[in-house]
Amino acid sequence: MAKPLLQVALDYLEIEAALETAAAVAEAADIIEAGTPLLKSVGVRVLRELKARFPGQLIFADTKTMDAGAVEAGLVFEAGADLFSLCSAASRPTLLAGIREAHHRGKQAVVDLIGVEDILEAALRLEDLAPDYVCLHLGIDQQQAEGRLPLEGLALLKRRLGLSVSVAGGITPRDMADLAGLEPSIIVVGAFITASPDPGRAAREVRRAIEAAFGGR
Repeated sequence: MAKPLLQVALDYLEIEAALETAAAVAEAADIIEAGTPLLKSVGVRVLRELKARFPGQLIFADTKTMDAGAVEAGLVFEAGADLFSLCSAASRPTLLAGIREAHHRGKQAVVDLIGVEDILEAALRLEDLAPDYVCLHLGIDQQQAEGRLPLEGLALLKRRLGLSVSVAGGITPRDMADLAGLEPSIIVVGAFITASPDPGRAAREVRRAIEAAFGGR
């Protein structure tokens, strides 16, 4: 069974808090994410700081791009990001431009299905665009209103369409057993780690849960 990468989402507004948590979780995390609120609050300088301080981790810019795909891709990649995100609701030209720019630079593009009701329809639009990952994502507001990540969507994306999938949205160590049978490529964990009084310890707990469910690192 392939073991997924652990991505830690830094959904802060202050760069100092983000960098402090990044230092605490770096040993456990494969990918460090500059969350959308963080990028909007402090800009792409946080990407430069993260890449300079944590060169051993992949840096993900969660831009959720809706327009100017190539421009936004270039902006974050020049600042040190290794991956960036586009919203699946963006126009086809925007998705194509962003994905092409990522691949031209030797980087990766993630298409986020946040807010999408018909997962299959949205995913079918993406098949020939060749994104590196498709993210099944239950946003923060949706988590508060609806609760749980729709794991049946992951099975659909992975098994029927053969896409590499990341999953995000309220995930905790307790979810790893359920996720193991669905074989995600990336597991994104945010609040369980960042809202913990000891983010480093929480990140290590998540890592141990992944190793137990999927096999060793």
